[in-house]
Amino acid sequence: MHGLQVLVLLAAAALVVIASVDVFSTHSFTSSSWAIRQQALICTVMIIELIVGYFISDHRTRYILTHWPFLLLCIPYSLVFGNLGVELAEPWALVMQIIPLLRAVFVFGELLGALRFSNIGSITGAYVALLAAILYFSSLIFYIAEYGINPEVHTFRSAFYWAVMSMTTTGSNIPEMTVIGQALASILPAAGLILFPVFTVYIASSIARASKGVQS
Repeated sequence: MHGLQVLVLLAAAALVVIASVDVFSTHSFTSSSWAIRQQALICTVMIIELIVGYFISDHRTRYILTHWPFLLLCIPYSLVFGNLGVELAEPWALVMQIIPLLRAVFVFGELLGALRFSNIGSITGAYVALLAAILYFSSLIFYIAEYGINPEVHTFRSAFYWAVMSMTTTGSNIPEMTVIGQALASILPAAGLILFPVFTVYIASSIARASKGVQS
Protein backbone atom coordinates (compact mmCIF):
# COMPACT_ATOMS: atom_id res chain seq x y z
CA MET A 1 0.00 0.00 0.00
CA HIS A 2 1.60 3.28 -1.11
CA GLY A 3 1.57 6.58 0.74
CA LEU A 4 -1.32 8.08 -1.23
CA GLN A 5 -3.57 5.14 -0.37
CA VAL A 6 -2.71 5.58 3.31
CA LEU A 7 -3.63 9.26 2.97
CA VAL A 8 -6.98 8.30 1.43
CA LEU A 9 -7.70 5.91 4.30
CA LEU A 10 -6.92 8.69 6.78
CA ALA A 11 -9.22 10.97 4.78
CA ALA A 12 -11.99 8.38 4.98
CA ALA A 13 -11.53 8.20 8.75
CA ALA A 14 -11.73 12.01 8.88
CA LEU A 15 -15.01 11.88 6.95
CA VAL A 16 -16.50 9.53 9.51
CA VAL A 17 -15.34 11.76 12.37
CA ILE A 18 -16.73 14.92 10.74
CA ALA A 19 -20.06 13.22 9.98
CA SER A 20 -20.31 11.76 13.48
CA VAL A 21 -19.59 15.11 15.15
CA ASP A 22 -22.27 16.79 13.03
CA VAL A 23 -24.82 14.10 13.82
CA PHE A 24 -24.17 13.87 17.56
CA SER A 25 -24.08 17.64 18.05
CA THR A 26 -27.09 18.62 15.93
CA HIS A 27 -29.07 15.35 15.65
CA SER A 28 -28.88 15.75 11.89
CA PHE A 29 -26.24 16.00 9.23
CA THR A 30 -26.50 19.76 8.69
CA SER A 31 -22.92 20.10 7.40
CA SER A 32 -21.57 23.45 8.53
CA SER A 33 -19.54 25.57 6.12
CA TRP A 34 -16.39 24.34 7.86
CA ALA A 35 -17.43 20.70 7.43
CA ILE A 36 -18.28 21.28 3.76
CA ARG A 37 -14.84 22.81 3.13
CA GLN A 38 -13.12 19.92 4.88
CA GLN A 39 -15.12 17.43 2.85
CA ALA A 40 -14.17 19.23 -0.37
CA LEU A 41 -10.49 18.97 0.60
CA ILE A 42 -10.86 15.28 1.39
CA CYS A 43 -12.69 14.70 -1.90
CA THR A 44 -9.79 16.34 -3.74
CA VAL A 45 -7.34 13.91 -2.13
CA MET A 46 -9.52 10.95 -3.10
CA ILE A 47 -9.90 12.14 -6.69
CA ILE A 48 -6.14 12.57 -7.00
CA GLU A 49 -5.66 9.01 -5.73
CA LEU A 50 -8.12 7.76 -8.35
CA ILE A 51 -6.30 9.61 -11.13
CA VAL A 52 -2.91 8.28 -10.01
CA GLY A 53 -4.36 4.77 -9.71
CA TYR A 54 -5.67 5.02 -13.28
CA PHE A 55 -2.31 5.98 -14.76
CA ILE A 56 -0.34 3.30 -12.88
CA SER A 57 -2.91 0.57 -13.55
CA ASP A 58 -2.03 -2.17 -16.03
CA HIS A 59 -5.71 -2.60 -16.91
CA ARG A 60 -7.11 0.89 -17.26
CA THR A 61 -10.45 -0.12 -18.74
CA ARG A 62 -11.09 -2.51 -15.86
CA TYR A 63 -9.97 0.18 -13.42
CA ILE A 64 -12.56 2.61 -14.79
CA LEU A 65 -15.31 -0.01 -14.70
CA THR A 66 -14.59 -0.90 -11.07
CA HIS A 67 -13.90 2.60 -9.73
CA TRP A 68 -16.44 4.86 -11.44
CA PRO A 69 -18.92 4.56 -8.51
CA PHE A 70 -16.23 5.85 -6.16
CA LEU A 71 -15.53 8.76 -8.53
CA LEU A 72 -19.20 9.74 -8.35
CA LEU A 73 -19.05 9.56 -4.56
CA CYS A 74 -15.94 11.76 -4.48
CA ILE A 75 -17.70 14.74 -6.03
CA PRO A 76 -18.33 17.34 -3.24
CA TYR A 77 -22.02 17.75 -4.01
CA SER A 78 -22.79 19.94 -0.99
CA LEU A 79 -20.19 22.48 -2.06
CA VAL A 80 -21.20 22.36 -5.74
CA PHE A 81 -24.92 22.74 -5.12
CA GLY A 82 -24.29 25.39 -2.47
CA ASN A 83 -22.22 27.49 -4.86
CA LEU A 84 -24.87 27.09 -7.57
CA GLY A 85 -27.64 28.04 -5.16
CA VAL A 86 -29.49 24.78 -5.77
CA GLU A 87 -31.78 23.56 -2.98
CA LEU A 88 -32.72 19.89 -3.13
CA ALA A 89 -36.04 18.56 -1.87
CA GLU A 90 -36.30 15.62 0.51
CA PRO A 91 -35.23 12.85 0.38
CA TRP A 92 -32.50 13.93 -2.08
CA ALA A 93 -31.13 16.52 0.33
CA LEU A 94 -30.71 13.80 2.93
CA VAL A 95 -29.06 11.51 0.38
CA MET A 96 -26.52 14.22 -0.45
CA GLN A 97 -25.76 14.58 3.25
CA ILE A 98 -25.21 10.84 3.65
CA ILE A 99 -22.77 10.62 0.72
CA PRO A 100 -19.69 11.42 2.91
CA LEU A 101 -20.45 8.29 4.92
CA LEU A 102 -20.79 6.26 1.73
CA ARG A 103 -17.35 7.48 0.65
CA ALA A 104 -15.87 6.15 3.87
CA VAL A 105 -17.73 2.84 3.44
CA PHE A 106 -16.36 2.44 -0.09
CA VAL A 107 -12.78 3.11 1.02
CA PHE A 108 -13.19 0.62 3.87
CA GLY A 109 -14.38 -2.00 1.41
CA GLU A 110 -11.44 -1.27 -0.87
CA LEU A 111 -9.08 -1.74 2.06
CA LEU A 112 -10.54 -5.13 2.99
CA GLY A 113 -10.39 -6.20 -0.65
CA ALA A 114 -6.72 -5.24 -0.91
CA LEU A 115 -5.65 -7.09 2.23
CA ARG A 116 -4.51 -10.70 2.15
CA PHE A 117 -5.68 -12.89 5.02
CA SER A 118 -3.57 -15.95 5.75
CA ASN A 119 -4.95 -17.25 9.04
CA ILE A 120 -8.17 -17.53 11.00
CA GLY A 121 -7.16 -14.72 13.34
CA SER A 122 -6.86 -12.16 10.55
CA ILE A 123 -10.10 -13.38 8.97
CA THR A 124 -11.87 -13.01 12.30
CA GLY A 125 -10.50 -9.50 12.76
CA ALA A 126 -11.61 -8.47 9.28
CA TYR A 127 -15.05 -9.96 9.88
CA VAL A 128 -15.50 -8.14 13.17
CA ALA A 129 -14.32 -4.87 11.59
CA LEU A 130 -16.73 -5.30 8.68
CA LEU A 131 -19.62 -6.13 11.01
CA ALA A 132 -18.88 -3.14 13.26
CA ALA A 133 -18.62 -0.81 10.25
CA ILE A 134 -21.94 -1.98 8.80
CA LEU A 135 -23.71 -1.58 12.14
CA TYR A 136 -22.21 1.84 12.85
CA PHE A 137 -22.82 3.33 9.41
CA SER A 138 -26.35 1.96 9.14
CA SER A 139 -27.14 3.19 12.67
CA LEU A 140 -25.83 6.64 11.85
CA ILE A 141 -27.80 6.83 8.60
CA PHE A 142 -30.96 5.55 10.30
CA TYR A 143 -30.51 8.10 13.08
CA ILE A 144 -30.09 10.94 10.56
CA ALA A 145 -33.16 9.86 8.61
CA GLU A 146 -35.51 9.08 11.51
CA TYR A 147 -34.63 11.59 14.24
CA GLY A 148 -37.36 14.21 14.60
CA ILE A 149 -39.74 12.14 12.48
CA ASN A 150 -39.86 8.86 14.36
CA PRO A 151 -40.95 9.30 18.00
CA GLU A 152 -39.19 6.02 18.90
CA VAL A 153 -35.76 7.30 17.81
CA HIS A 154 -34.62 9.54 20.66
CA THR A 155 -30.89 8.84 20.71
CA PHE A 156 -28.20 7.16 18.66
CA ARG A 157 -28.47 4.24 21.09
CA SER A 158 -32.00 3.54 19.90
CA ALA A 159 -30.83 3.66 16.27
CA PHE A 160 -27.99 1.27 17.05
CA TYR A 161 -30.40 -1.08 18.83
CA TRP A 162 -32.64 -1.01 15.77
CA ALA A 163 -29.69 -1.84 13.48
CA VAL A 164 -28.51 -4.75 15.62
CA MET A 165 -31.99 -6.27 15.89
CA SER A 166 -32.60 -5.79 12.16
CA MET A 167 -29.29 -7.33 11.10
CA THR A 168 -29.80 -10.38 13.31
CA THR A 169 -33.25 -10.72 11.67
CA THR A 170 -34.80 -10.74 15.15
CA GLY A 171 -36.82 -7.65 14.38
CA SER A 172 -37.16 -4.43 16.33
CA ASN A 173 -40.10 -2.75 18.02
CA ILE A 174 -38.99 0.54 16.40
CA PRO A 175 -40.91 1.09 13.15
CA GLU A 176 -39.32 2.75 10.10
CA MET A 177 -41.05 5.97 9.05
CA THR A 178 -38.84 7.23 6.22
CA VAL A 179 -37.93 5.89 2.79
CA ILE A 180 -34.28 5.57 3.81
CA GLY A 181 -35.22 3.75 7.02
CA GLN A 182 -37.41 1.33 5.09
CA ALA A 183 -34.60 0.72 2.59
CA LEU A 184 -32.18 -0.05 5.43
CA ALA A 185 -34.76 -2.38 6.96
CA SER A 186 -34.58 -4.44 3.76
CA ILE A 187 -30.80 -4.30 3.36
CA LEU A 188 -29.64 -5.11 6.90
CA PRO A 189 -31.44 -8.47 7.31
CA ALA A 190 -30.13 -9.53 3.89
CA ALA A 191 -26.60 -8.58 4.95
CA GLY A 192 -27.00 -10.54 8.17
CA LEU A 193 -28.28 -13.61 6.32
CA ILE A 194 -25.17 -13.48 4.12
CA LEU A 195 -22.50 -12.60 6.68
CA PHE A 196 -23.40 -14.82 9.63
CA PRO A 197 -23.73 -18.19 7.79
CA VAL A 198 -20.62 -17.56 5.66
CA PHE A 199 -18.51 -16.86 8.71
CA THR A 200 -19.95 -19.85 10.58
CA VAL A 201 -19.13 -22.15 7.67
CA TYR A 202 -15.61 -20.74 7.46
CA ILE A 203 -14.99 -21.28 11.18
CA ALA A 204 -16.35 -24.83 11.01
CA SER A 205 -14.21 -25.73 7.99
CA SER A 206 -11.12 -24.20 9.61
CA ILE A 207 -11.66 -26.21 12.78
CA ALA A 208 -12.16 -29.37 10.73
CA ARG A 209 -8.92 -28.78 8.80
CA ALA A 210 -7.05 -28.09 12.04
CA SER A 211 -8.41 -31.31 13.58
CA LYS A 212 -7.30 -33.34 10.57
CA GLY A 213 -3.84 -31.79 10.81
CA VAL A 214 -3.56 -32.75 14.48
CA GLN A 215 -4.72 -36.32 13.83
CA SER A 216 -2.30 -36.80 10.96
